Amino acid sequence: MPELSASFQSALDSLYNYKPSKVASGHGPYPKLDATVTFHDKHMDPRLALHKVILAPSLVNDLVKAGERALQTYKDRTDVELPPVIDDTLSPLNSYRKVVDARTVALVYSSAFAEPATTIASMLLLHPNAPNWSNSMFFIEDDPTKEKSDALNEDFTPIFRRHYDDAEEYKSVDKDAWESMDDPTKKLFQIAYEKFNRPAVWHIYFVRREARRALKRMGAVVSRNMSTYPTFRTDAPKIGPGSLDLPFSPDALETAWGMSLPAFTSAAVQTSAGSHPLRRSRRLAAGKAKALERPPVPRKKAVPSVSAAESTQPNREWSKVSRPLRSESVETDEGVATSLLHRAWARAVEKDATFIVLHCGTYERIAIRHRSSQTLFLSDLINVTQCSDPAYGAIHVGLFISILSDVLDRVAQIEEHANQTSKKRRRSALSTIEPRKRPRTRTTVTSEATRIITEQKQLQVPCFFLLQLSSDLTSNL
Repeated sequence: MPELSASFQSALDSLYNYKPSKVASGHGPYPKLDATVTFHDKHMDPRLALHKVILAPSLVNDLVKAGERALQTYKDRTDVELPPVIDDTLSPLNSYRKVVDARTVALVYSSAFAEPATTIASMLLLHPNAPNWSNSMFFIEDDPTKEKSDALNEDFTPIFRRHYDDAEEYKSVDKDAWESMDDPTKKLFQIAYEKFNRPAVWHIYFVRREARRALKRMGAVVSRNMSTYPTFRTDAPKIGPGSLDLPFSPDALETAWGMSLPAFTSAAVQTSAGSHPLRRSRRLAAGKAKALERPPVPRKKAVPSVSAAESTQPNREWSKVSRPLRSESVETDEGVATSLLHRAWARAVEKDATFIVLHCGTYERIAIRHRSSQTLFLSDLINVTQCSDPAYGAIHVGLFISILSDVLDRVAQIEEHANQTSKKRRRSALSTIEPRKRPRTRTTVTSEATRIITEQKQLQVPCFFLLQLSSDLTSNL
């Protein structure tokens, strides 16, 4: 049974014990966080839209268990051995002292935790027999040229490298790592590269008070029916997306920490329900607070009609007309939190991703998108700079292991579904083909010839009588 090498154990301890310092922002002006839900996010197919947010307090510890489980699986195997760690391959780096926008916040996270964590996940799950430590995923900006907000960055994501190719070696998996993979893993990896090349969503916010407060307030929207927000969806009977079949996109059958996903979701629902008892005083307080949040709508005052001559008088006093106030719900902390959750969910639907990370440099939440129930399971608030039990590095090693395990699980299901579908199509195609005729034997040929001769003899008798009759008539004339 292999044990962790001293160099790997030392690098792992260094990553787990590393505590990131507070991200310092430069001098103002600071970018303002725009939490407006976009037009396309509002008009999402109702079968894909977010319905409910449920708090999952055990999610953070479960991600740590995923890392521990992967390490234990490696120790239980006798046919693999990780190479020694050389130089600073797994060391967290922090080359950005000050941040000026959401992009630099993402770069701080990438260099400190994403790069070492993706390397560990790749080695443990894909190519543990590789002779050198290498990474099968990037953690980079998806489209650096696209114009984006300075306060919110949605483009950083883990991206699978392509299979080994000499022409584009810098974009592909390391040659030695690729050759060390077995054939089933290679096949799953190629399908994952084609179908789920962006397997998770990172929402990075600039270090601002509004982002920190929104992350804190996300816990207040749990167990709420989110399907009524936003209400700007268009639909017509028998027309539009509701009449189209969605592509097959299953949830993973097993989580990386060993619990089945249905069991995890039911446990999260029970925990969330137990942590928020529906007491009468609580309901009344919530209703009163909601009523106070709504601004009063003043009544319109009727403007007296005046003649044209009176309207030209310079000393004419016009009555004051006030318009109804616009709802400020989107600008409240809870409104911003709700909008950000909808935007993150929409990005996950676009990428067909399961995991969502909401990060602002100081605070963080991790979420799981459950497709079949259209539910978002949200972790407790993580204090990035003070997280010690469990360690922040341990959380994200388990996170990337869970992301990779989720993709491989779903790819296997999709392949099985495709094989079953192709078999059904072949059966249906064969059923429509005209059945094959029985081959003609000597007996069949003989019987058919006898039948034909008999029919010809039967036809010769009436023909003979007709000829005799015609000859008699001719002679009489």
